[in-house]
Amino acid sequence: MQGQPPKEGRRLCLDRQGELSVSHSMVQSPAQAGRSLRAFIFDLDGTLLDSRKQVPPANREAILGLRRRPGALVAFATARPPRATYPLLDGLADTGHLICYNGAVVFHDRKRVSDALIPASLVHELLERMAGHFPELACGLEHDNELYCVGNFDRHFPCDYQANLQRSQLPIRPTPKILIDVPTPAHVAPLRALLPQDCESVLTDKGGLLQVMFRGVSKRSAVAALLHAHGIRWDETVCFGDDLNDLELIRACGTSVAMGNAHPEVLQAATHSTLSNDEAGVAAALHSLGLS
Repeated sequence: MQGQPPKEGRRLCLDRQGELSVSHSMVQSPAQAGRSLRAFIFDLDGTLLDSRKQVPPANREAILGLRRRPGALVAFATARPPRATYPLLDGLADTGHLICYNGAVVFHDRKRVSDALIPASLVHELLERMAGHFPELACGLEHDNELYCVGNFDRHFPCDYQANLQRSQLPIRPTPKILIDVPTPAHVAPLRALLPQDCESVLTDKGGLLQVMFRGVSKRSAVAALLHAHGIRWDETVCFGDDLNDLELIRACGTSVAMGNAHPEVLQAATHSTLSNDEAGVAAALHSLGLS
């Protein structure tokens, strides 16, 4: 939420030369903070991935180092579907946990282990409202690891991720996520007013994409279930993120790192900030925390 002050106590910042600077409010060193961490949660786009949608070598080595830590829980949390995630991570997520669709579906060792889907009745309700109020806007839904859409999502996704249909052809089935293209900021409030009561949304992609999930679904809720299953507390958890769908998780974790390219609200909420995703900011922060 806007207007909240930053968390107090631990704010590490890395400058462009990778030098660590610390605010006067810091009560423990980065290395001290790092030693207490057991769970490590990474967003992908704008965070672990650079602008070319690749994992920088320094980030890859840092993740592999974390996996060698006894008892460490390493998980990736993304808005992406699995088809657009596993190839980019190139083996990093083949073991361990992958949270997709903003928390709606969780995989472990490439096997789907849990989901929280929008029921078909709510899918139908929202699509009918969209047809009545915004028939010109591109919208789509995920089903069986494929995006079925009406209109053009090329500015958000590669065209081969899409199955373009007529509105009447969209599959009315339970779905992890409904996507709506947002052409201007003025569309956001009216679009959100159309959402069924049991749906919630997050605005991403610099305000250009509204992502709709079932109530209670978020990266935070999916991570909370993982932490509970492994007996790990929030204050033993660090997360890395850049966009508004990371904000709840950033606020929940005892240690949180905003990328240098992060949305201003994410930067405000995080306990730490680092270099940008194009400067391997994840690896730089883990190093400063004494974790690589």
